[in-house]
Amino acid sequence: MATKPKQQAFFVVGHSNWGKSRTLKAVTGNSVYVRHMSIGGRGFAIRRRSNDDIDTAPWAARIAALQSAGHAHLLLALCPTAPAAPVLRRLARAYDLYFWVMKDKFRGTGQISPAELAFLRGFGKVSVFSGQHQAPVRARALTNFIVANP
Repeated sequence: MATKPKQQAFFVVGHSNWGKSRTLKAVTGNSVYVRHMSIGGRGFAIRRRSNDDIDTAPWAARIAALQSAGHAHLLLALCPTAPAAPVLRRLARAYDLYFWVMKDKFRGTGQISPAELAFLRGFGKVSVFSGQHQAPVRARALTNFIVANP
């Protein structure tokens, strides 16, 4: 009997105005309209709005809708806050979770804390991207992370 392909959810992680959406826009060829694309031979459903752009409930509903629609690979944005924990727990039942963390705010001095990294490690694999880089550089690093985790 064939095994079911692994379902994966990749998250671009940062706080408000850290460049999550711009990173995802750069991944999709600078289009805000692309919602599905292939990366590393896998078809991804992409959503740019995170739980710091909209309330947690509608954000969670959008993720649940993607899951219900049968999308095996998701590429999403996330702010690492405690209200996201129930959503991540629910998603982790069906998906392997991967967190590509923008450690440094693109403009300014903010950083993701060690406690926030520990929070994410409780749900899945974490890769930390350091430095203040333009969106195309971040997009390449994110794409490389996705390809390296088939």
